[in-house]
Amino acid sequence: MWELHSPAYILLHQIQRQMDGK
Repeated sequence: MWELHSPAYILLHQIQRQMDGK
């Protein structure tokens, strides 16, 4: 499982937000 505080996990969510346009 990914750790919520993992840099990669945070980056993935940030990228998804940018792609989603929100």
